[in-house]
Amino acid sequence: MTTFKPGARIRLAAIFRDPANRDQLLDPEIVSLRVMDPQGEERDMTPVRDDEGRYHADVLADTPGRWWWRWEADGGVEEGFFDVSPPNIPEEAERNIERKQAHDKLRDELLKAAKALGKR
Repeated sequence: MTTFKPGARIRLAAIFRDPANRDQLLDPEIVSLRVMDPQGEERDMTPVRDDEGRYHADVLADTPGRWWWRWEADGGVEEGFFDVSPPNIPEEAERNIERKQAHDKLRDELLKAAKALGKR
């Protein structure tokens, strides 16, 4: 199972098939997608029809935790979930920390060299 970063757009897709002929795709009369975020808030999504029997919806996964989804159509239901990780220190912040550490190291070396020159 893939874990996504907060703020990711997750594409949920569904394929609907004719129960009598599994090779035949079909458009149900009613297609719905419900998504529940980790706080238990339900979000109604608007599915987009891509082609006959093929639908998708994009979810903005803005909250860490487990998200549940449920596709519903005439005569069928499919459920699942995806996980969103807790936020980490952004990469830019990590680079700033690394730059500060390099700066501090250089400053300490220069101060040490200046003290050594002063003792001569």
